[in-house]
Amino acid sequence: MADLTWIHFLVIVGAVITMLSGIALTFYRLHVLNADFGPNSIKALGVMVF
Repeated sequence: MADLTWIHFLVIVGAVITMLSGIALTFYRLHVLNADFGPNSIKALGVMVF
């Protein structure tokens, strides 16, 4: 297995930060719009995790 270099580490950290900020943004938009947690929000969270 290849060694984990600094560029691999940066890519992994960047992907995790992007995923977590997308999830936080989805929950923020649900809160601002006073929307329920329904099928569309589950789809949005699925896209963020994927």
